[in-house]
Amino acid sequence: MRGSPILRAGLILFAFLLLLLPLRKLTSSRANSASVVAPPAAPAASFHLTITSTSVPFRFEISHLGKTVWKGASDESSSSKSLTMSFPPEGIDLGVQASWPEAKEAAIRIEVTRGDNAPIIKTLWGNHRVDDVVTFAPSQ
Repeated sequence: MRGSPILRAGLILFAFLLLLLPLRKLTSSRANSASVVAPPAAPAASFHLTITSTSVPFRFEISHLGKTVWKGASDESSSSKSLTMSFPPEGIDLGVQASWPEAKEAAIRIEVTRGDNAPIIKTLWGNHRVDDVVTFAPSQ
């Protein structure tokens, strides 16, 4: 073995300290160097929303991004409304809550129709209550 162990340990420590500066520069985040580009907002589009229930009467609430867009109760099996909101190419997520007075299995069908396109249909099943988020994408 050549050299003093203390001298070798000092050289290794010095080499690690030299590596510390470039390593810190590579791993530290710089807030001003990388700017986050927000995706362009989707243009507003109008579409027709239809809710059909297997059991009447029923109560329902439809929300989008935490905001209620349609709420109501119906004594008929079907209810519909036209809405205008952003509808990006990847689709929209709608929160659907529905409830029935009787504790029996029931279903609710949500149908979204944009212009002349074919309707996009989703069905949710529940016993006395349904609470779910459904995605309506144009390619479905």
